[in-house]
Amino acid sequence: MRALARGELIILRHGARLVLVGCAGTVTTEQMAFVIRHSTGFVQVALHERDCDRLGLPEATPSSRAPSVCAYGQCVAVDASAGVTTGISGADRALTARVLADPRSSVDDLSRPGHLGSSPWRWCTTSSRDSSGVGQAVKAGVTSPVSSATLSAGLSVRERASTSSPR
Repeated sequence: MRALARGELIILRHGARLVLVGCAGTVTTEQMAFVIRHSTGFVQVALHERDCDRLGLPEATPSSRAPSVCAYGQCVAVDASAGVTTGISGADRALTARVLADPRSSVDDLSRPGHLGSSPWRWCTTSSRDSSGVGQAVKAGVTSPVSSATLSAGLSVRERASTSSPR
């Protein structure tokens, strides 16, 4: 987890699949390009539910916000409203991830529809297991993880990515 706190990408094993996890606040164009190239290309940022509400990011399909639920469905996809071209490139998605992670960002800093989704979550005391790595990332000091697990993002990393350098 120290590598994650230093802004590096890490690979976690979740059951039979591998999960790429990084820090949205410091993700580089090169890191985002690596994530896109060695995965399905579907990238999400895990944001606390308060941040999703603050940024006006409703769930694409509303789900329960019961106290026992640690994560919810995917929010609408967005792009940064300034500094992006088509929104699909690694550079554009890295910029959008950094905007999503910035606590100073507002609704006006994002445009909809876009190419980067977010997945709302909250600390859950009823679950002893964090299968997404979000809890581990937050404990390591990463406030908005970019990852590929169901709860915090959607990148099914191919096995061959484990032999490639994620930096």
